[in-house]
Amino acid sequence: MKIGTYIAAMRHRRGITQEDLARILAISPGSVGLWESGKTNPKVSRLPDIAAALRCRVDDLLGTRKTKTAP
Repeated sequence: MKIGTYIAAMRHRRGITQEDLARILAISPGSVGLWESGKTNPKVSRLPDIAAALRCRVDDLLGTRKTKTAP
């Protein structure tokens, strides 16, 4: 999956709109829409801010978070 898919999923999970996320991040709603559609990606330097706004980890946005498995 692409980062925009993860951003959209986390945003939906948190129950906020693209406009809400844009306001929190002080960016345009169109930027969030472009990320989620896969047309652009956020700058790497913005990932911690996006993760904080969505109350998740950067790993979650990148789809690289490893889950613990039972021994």
